[in-house]
Amino acid sequence: MASSRKKTPPGKNDPSAPFRIEVTRHAAAGTTAELVVQLPDGTQRRTELDPGQARRASTRVEWTPDSKIKPGTYPVKAVLNSQGNSCEAQASVVLADVRVPESLEVGVIQSYDQTLPDALKAAVDFSLLNEADLLRGDFTRFDAILVDIRGYLERKDLVAANPRLLDYVRQGGRLVVFYHKSFDWNDADPPFAPYPLKLAGSRVTREDAPVTALNPMHPLLRYPNVIEKQDWANWVQERGLYFPDTYDSHYQEIVSMSDPGSEPLKGAILYATYGKGEYIYTSLALYRQLRACVPGGFRLFANLISPKDLVP
Repeated sequence: MASSRKKTPPGKNDPSAPFRIEVTRHAAAGTTAELVVQLPDGTQRRTELDPGQARRASTRVEWTPDSKIKPGTYPVKAVLNSQGNSCEAQASVVLADVRVPESLEVGVIQSYDQTLPDALKAAVDFSLLNEADLLRGDFTRFDAILVDIRGYLERKDLVAANPRLLDYVRQGGRLVVFYHKSFDWNDADPPFAPYPLKLAGSRVTREDAPVTALNPMHPLLRYPNVIEKQDWANWVQERGLYFPDTYDSHYQEIVSMSDPGSEPLKGAILYATYGKGEYIYTSLALYRQLRACVPGGFRLFANLISPKDLVP
């Protein structure tokens, strides 16, 4: 396979974030109502809803945060006024400084989980790869290809196509493999990874466990987001699971972490060059952080999917 790579400067996510508010009618058919959305900057959006005979009506609200608003979590309140009555609901909006290369294009080998597509759709062009794509498609249009959590268990077409994926890496691509369990992985013949890598049952259960950067200047911790101490704050449930216990010296260890009283685990992110490309295995519970909109989880995720040769 020939590899075609695009060099672009880091870009910011489009700060304009549309979201949809759905209203369920419990009054008589045809009842009209006014929906007032109170946004974090103090502005309001007013919409007249006419559900007609439908039980539900929805409206699309788009808000572009002012550049003066700092990253953080902000409330969004929706108030529905109808026939002299009102009710309200509240949700939160998370504003995070997450950078991705503007022309980044990613292929996703999805398993049973919806987290990766949901995380990518805000700012990254991506394609979900089906069986035909895996077995016969052209991978060279992708800057990175992602193997979803436990994808090798869920997708037999992925197992069959794995030699093609390793060839994609060899010719210059980046393959990022998210966590698997040991019995999904260890008995594969031929092995899934380009160099020996065995998983164990070890995990870091404390979501606030200290993290040490073993190679602070590595591109995975520098581009397009500089990963710092605060990026490991406010994680949920756990740091990672099914860490590798033995792996080839081709893999570079990026971070170290452990529960109190336990030996440090250094296989949370393993990085290797293979031919002209890059192979990354991570046992971090990033899917939990993406679901919970943890800013540091998104920033690290953006780094994993952004190849270093996109750096100008």
